[in-house]
This record gives sequence, structure tokens and C-alpha cells, in this order.
Amino acid sequence: MQEQLLLASLLVLGALGVSSFAVPLLLRTPTPLVVVMSGSMEPSLSPGDLLVVEGYRSRGPEVGDVVVYRSRRHGRVVVHRVVGVDESGGKIILLTKGDAVEFADGEPVEMGDVLGSVRWRVGWLGLPSYLLWRALGRIEGEL
Repeated sequence: MQEQLLLASLLVLGALGVSSFAVPLLLRTPTPLVVVMSGSMEPSLSPGDLLVVEGYRSRGPEVGDVVVYRSRRHGRVVVHRVVGVDESGGKIILLTKGDAVEFADGEPVEMGDVLGSVRWRVGWLGLPSYLLWRALGRIEGEL
């Protein structure tokens, strides 16, 4: 009985280990899962929603895509919609905005900071993570 329990535990740990490497490779992003932490994208996305993120292949982000990027200004991951794309000067620069916000973000986003675009949303599945971060005081204001 103990040997079966040990074998089952090893199989589960092995599967988790393989999936922690396989999922980022399959989705072409180091951050395949993101929890929404603010209301800036409501009503499309709500705090506590779990997002599946996929990296870009050959084409870059287009206006209307919901992208996940690392904000240099805020030092954290942001989920906002692309409202403009500037491809002049040999670089791709995005202008983004939260759906619940009146004006575009003041921070241009370089492609090197983009982790990917939102492919699927699983409502409220990330709520435990959101509530924990909120309780720890790690969520500061809205982006």
C-alpha cells in the first residue's frame, strides 16, 4: 500500500514538473497564467479572473488585442487592451488602455515587455490568489 502511494505521489510530482516546463513552451510565454488584480478591464475582465496567455508567433499585437505586459513604470504585470500600434523606427510600440479607463495609458509598451495576449478567461478561478494578495496589501490602486 505504501509503495502504491509513493508511486502515485512520484507520478503526480513528475506530471507537475513536466507541465511546468511544457505549458510555457507550448504557449510560447514564460507567464502562461495570470490573475486579474484590478478593475481596469471591467466589464471584460474582473478581479479574480484567471487568464491563459499565449505568446505571439509571427504577427505582433493588433488594435483590439488584450495583452499582458511587464510595466516598467509600475514594476508589475498589466493586462490592458491595445488601442494603437506604432511600427515606425524599426520597433513596435504599443499604446494600451484599460476598458474601464477613459484615457490611454501614458506608458508606451515595447514588444520586449509583452508576455503575450489573452486567449482564454476562466471567471473567478484566480479569486483565492486575488484575495490573498489583497489581504497582504500587495494590491495598490488600480492600473
